[in-house]
Amino acid sequence: MSVPKEVTVNGRRYQISKMTPLVACRIHNWIVSGQAKMAMQMAEYMPEEIPEKDESAISKLTPEERADGAVVSTWNMASTAWSEELIEKIQMHCLKAVLSYPDEADGPPAPVMSSDGRWADRRLQDDTQAVDQLIREALKFNVSPFFTGNQSNQAGA
Repeated sequence: MSVPKEVTVNGRRYQISKMTPLVACRIHNWIVSGQAKMAMQMAEYMPEEIPEKDESAISKLTPEERADGAVVSTWNMASTAWSEELIEKIQMHCLKAVLSYPDEADGPPAPVMSSDGRWADRRLQDDTQAVDQLIREALKFNVSPFFTGNQSNQAGA
């Protein structure tokens, strides 16, 4: 059983749980496919000679930080590679992995999204920034381990 990740977004506490292995694997495959598609699009519009980039900053990152960066940057550019339907499907999978703690100090966390796609945590329904950050946290927690080869941190592990 994996340990959930605790995060604080806009002063509220949340818990990110692992997705099922099938869901996380499918999202990983979509991300890899999206990266390839975006690379082909960039190659089409880039000049013949690309200046060398400074790898020193990248080399200082841990494998987990590099993986998180790859996942988040692909998500940021997803609209150029994926349909709106696919983006919404990924968003829903991510939000179903998020639980919120009640405003009171006591009490167990509860899902932010119901199984039918409605908001269970009404505080989020108009909080675009919090929703976006929670989606990114769920992606990093569930998909980044595929890029580091860390089997123990992958979904369902």
